[in-house]
Amino acid sequence: MQKKTKSTSSQKDFEPGSVDMSTDPTLLRPEPITSKNRGESLINPQHPASSNLKKKSRKKTLIIAGAVLLVLALGAGAFYAFGKKAPETATSPQPTEEVKAEASPAPTTKPSVLTGVLVEPAVADKPVMASIIENMAGRGGARPQSGLTSAGVVYEALAEGGITRYLALWQADTPTDIGPVRSLRPVFFYTAMEYGTPTAHAGGSSDALSLAQDNNFKNVEALGGLPFRRVSSRIAPHNLYVYGEKYAELVANRGWNKPASFNAWPRKDDAPSDTPTATVITANFSSADYRAVFRYDAATNSYLREIGGKADVDAAANNKQVNPKTVIIVKASAVAGKQKNGKPKTDIDIIGKGTAYIFQDGTVTEVNWVKNSATDRMQFLDSVGAPVALNRGQAWVSIVPTTLPPTWK
Repeated sequence: MQKKTKSTSSQKDFEPGSVDMSTDPTLLRPEPITSKNRGESLINPQHPASSNLKKKSRKKTLIIAGAVLLVLALGAGAFYAFGKKAPETATSPQPTEEVKAEASPAPTTKPSVLTGVLVEPAVADKPVMASIIENMAGRGGARPQSGLTSAGVVYEALAEGGITRYLALWQADTPTDIGPVRSLRPVFFYTAMEYGTPTAHAGGSSDALSLAQDNNFKNVEALGGLPFRRVSSRIAPHNLYVYGEKYAELVANRGWNKPASFNAWPRKDDAPSDTPTATVITANFSSADYRAVFRYDAATNSYLREIGGKADVDAAANNKQVNPKTVIIVKASAVAGKQKNGKPKTDIDIIGKGTAYIFQDGTVTEVNWVKNSATDRMQFLDSVGAPVALNRGQAWVSIVPTTLPPTWK
């Protein structure tokens, strides 16, 4: 019976095909580890056992490569499972929260229907109100008047005996004081009806008072009391005035404080001429006391008004001179006559058509005016029938007899 030998510490069990390089030093290359070729194998390729090592190395490489491919496959599966969107299954629609669109901000400005000036919307929606204002010349007469500089539009026309009178209209700027207030005439009735505006006056000619019975005319007669008052600084009948605030209260109390609904004149921005051709305009009505002159002021692109050879100033605005942005001179038939009561009158025909001149930006444009009825708005049309745009701001309309055309230079 063969005796078993005891294994020593230098002996080890190896798997078939394995090589113990520690017991066979010839398997190693003779080059030191510090060889310049740091990347090459330290195994001696000439040793018989090197082929076994190479086989084992290839086997390990295949195993590692397989493991890498397995990891990549598992990663791809995870990407597909968690990264790729799975096919949707039919489900009941889920309620979604309604997304409300943000409302557009309210406009901060709006053009005044009376002047075209951009103002706050609440101001643009204010009603327009009007008053007849006297223009009697001479000591103790009507000048200087109150409220003319804040008016959006002013009409000037003959009353009787060569004396002119005004119809002034306000919207955005209500003057503190208005006056002196005098009586109504047909030419101003027909003008006020264009705007559908309340109109303050103190009596009127027989023809005008007959027209004032129209149910569509918003009649504010001085005989009704407030908001009229007499001032002590002037003699009658040139001392009748209206507080602007009280007038606005009366308009509201009568239910007339609705936004104006008339057709606005087309408006435009200022475009002053580099070479002004109409810088001094004269509107003739009768005598020198009622001759109106408008002098172009390039600094403000407006027209400084004079009446009877003196600056036309506003007593309710610290004597500021009247300076409209646009001056319109309308030629219309004016015929002197007598009322039924025998008093004089002047019939001015502004229903129809005729010639007018628009002065703005330092220049003049000849146009045609057209007004088809009492309530129809007077329009100013160019040679092809298109409305002519006016500068934003106050417009002053002087209605002169056809026999006294305007002049300018």
